[in-house]
Amino acid sequence: MSTETMEATQQITIQQTIDNVLAEMAQLKIASDAEMVTAAEWLKRCKETAKLVKDHFEPDRLANYTAYKAVTDTIKAYTDKLDKAERIVKRQLADYQWEQEQKRRDEQRRLEDLARKQEEERRLQQAVETGDETVLDEPMIVPTVHVEPPPKVEGVSYAEHWTFEVKDERLIPREYMTPDLKKLGAMVRATKGAIEIPGVRIYSEKTVRASA
Repeated sequence: MSTETMEATQQITIQQTIDNVLAEMAQLKIASDAEMVTAAEWLKRCKETAKLVKDHFEPDRLANYTAYKAVTDTIKAYTDKLDKAERIVKRQLADYQWEQEQKRRDEQRRLEDLARKQEEERRLQQAVETGDETVLDEPMIVPTVHVEPPPKVEGVSYAEHWTFEVKDERLIPREYMTPDLKKLGAMVRATKGAIEIPGVRIYSEKTVRASA
């Protein structure tokens, strides 16, 4: 019998075993001590069947993983330096973009302020020449000045990412605070319900363990 035929036969046997276990599960009901024992025995068979499947495929899994890991490590050896260089250039590009955007906004404000001042001077001159001061009370309409942004490169885009830093957590409103769940869990497990914590309901849950 060839290796391929043996493997196919073993997989058929495994599938039949799984089907049998699942068929048994469909018939289970737990309404008495005897049925509880039957269900517990089934649970052990279920674990044993899962172990049978894992043991059968483990050699192939390990062989494939070893090959996968070797190729992955080889790729990583080449790309790590590229990834580091990419992060550096991305940071430099982001910094440059930010600086240029600040300069663009400053220049836009400067030009708009200049346009506003020129409009004010024009109105004042007109009022002096005509003697009509009502022109000074007219709504000031200053056109928006467009300043060209830095050039775009196809395939490279920039996203604005807003973030934060906590300077004084004592000033943070309560709605932005979260409980220390790790500390709460440790205290509950250590005291096993012997203490009360305001705002917390402490209770136990039953779990079932089975070994193959």
